[in-house]
Amino acid sequence: MNRLRAITIIYCIAILSIGSSVYSQEKKVLVPSADFSYTGGPCVGDIIKFTNNSSDYTSVYWDFGNDKQTYVENPIHIFAQAGTFTITLTATKSGTSETNQTQQTIDISALPDAELLYSGDTSFLSGQSVDITAVGTFDFSEWFFEGETTNQVTESLNVMAEGYYTAKLSTTEGCLLELTSSFIEVNTIIEPTDSISIVIVNGVMTPNGDGLNDVLLIKDFDNIIDPIILTVYNRWGKIIHYDENYDNLWNATRDGKELPSGTYYYYVQGGGKKGTAGFIDILR
Repeated sequence: MNRLRAITIIYCIAILSIGSSVYSQEKKVLVPSADFSYTGGPCVGDIIKFTNNSSDYTSVYWDFGNDKQTYVENPIHIFAQAGTFTITLTATKSGTSETNQTQQTIDISALPDAELLYSGDTSFLSGQSVDITAVGTFDFSEWFFEGETTNQVTESLNVMAEGYYTAKLSTTEGCLLELTSSFIEVNTIIEPTDSISIVIVNGVMTPNGDGLNDVLLIKDFDNIIDPIILTVYNRWGKIIHYDENYDNLWNATRDGKELPSGTYYYYVQGGGKKGTAGFIDILR
């Protein structure tokens, strides 16, 4: 009887021991492991994609080192300033106080800082040109015209053709800035012909209201039945007056404002007659 009781007690202890071991395993908690990688950059304004590679977690918290944070699992971020930033990822397991952090630094490089300067007016006569120069902080430059490369890698470009020019400026870190020029306007002056059908009476205008040479006069104007077209250019070839039905009353103005003294060029056509070109001096 005593022997049987002893065996029973030992068996209960074994069961309790096994049960205690199982209970201990169920209470074991795995600690989160924080880890991440990123692609993109390394320039101001570039999109950088961050990938969360953590394990045994339920939530993450990102700090980008520039007063910007997020709880997004795999965020993207754009740095607006150059510098070195410490990226911190915190992985947390819910229902526990277990957290784990990891950090990486990222270097963000500045974009080129530059502008385009012009050696003269961007509107000029055919055969003339203007230099466009990129001035600022950059390491390399390449010029393009209307989207096609010019094969010029200098800071300055001499241009004669009409259109837009683009300077692609870059740094050794690979940061790129594109600057597009103002529209380059090339004007063609029509040379005077030997055989003149429409004749301008006065080669000088003195628009002071005294009734003498106040307007540009066409000879025998009243005998011309069809409309006459008058085009007036400044010395750079830019159109400053255009009239499809000239009435012999242009008084050296542009949009109602007086033109400054100087030499201007005109072209008249129509009236069933041969057109002609020439110049006129405005004196004030």
